[in-house]
Parts: sequence; structure tokens; C-alpha cells
Amino acid sequence: MPVVSPDGKWVAGFYRETKLSTGNYPTSIGVIGIEGGKPSFALPTPFSVSNGAGLRWTRDGRELTYVSSGKDGDNIWSQPLGGGTPHQVTRFHGETLFRFDWSWNGQQLVFSRGAQTRDVVSVSDSREK
Repeated sequence: MPVVSPDGKWVAGFYRETKLSTGNYPTSIGVIGIEGGKPSFALPTPFSVSNGAGLRWTRDGRELTYVSSGKDGDNIWSQPLGGGTPHQVTRFHGETLFRFDWSWNGQQLVFSRGAQTRDVVSVSDSREK
């Protein structure tokens, strides 16, 4: 799910230098010029990043935001393009963030979040033999 920068000059997406396959996940955010080619740079991401929630540019185009899971649940983090340490943007507790986006002026955030549950059910033949 690549995203185009606000100035229309860059495309960012989750990236891995080697071919992706089952059990082989992106390890960084790649930023490519709009004309294509190899990434101009790649920003490493922690294993806790939710690739499914996507990436979003900040309004000024200087940072990329993403969802990362921690001990308190999922939160949005921001990674400066010039490198440096990512910083936490939200302080949610205990729920999964599925998707998010910023308003056109970068002042408001919309997101979907909730609990994700999974059950295992065993079904066997109940007919008497």
C-alpha cells in the first residue's frame, strides 16, 4: 500500500531488500522518487510495526507515520525522513488499530480500532458407531 508524498515527488511503502514471501516481512520503509527506480533511502522499522495498517505522510512531508504494537496496545508513531529516532504520536491503551489517516491539514486523526479475537473450534463426528 504505497503512499505519495504531499508534494507529489516521492512514494513510500513498506520495503525489504530481498524478495518477500510467506513468513518474510518488510524490514523498513522505502522511499522512491515518483519516476520509479530503487529506493533513495530506506528507514528501518521495528518488528512490531503493523504493515496492514499502512503508512501516512505528515502534512509537511518530513515524516512518515505508522502503527506499532507495544505492551499497552497499538499506537501511531512518526519517523523523520532525515533519520533519527521515531516518536510516539498517540497514547492509546489496549486495542488494535486497524487503519488510520490524517485530515487534509494534519490536525485531526481518524482511525478504526477494536479488539481482535480468534477462537479454535474442534469438530468431530458425533454419530454413534
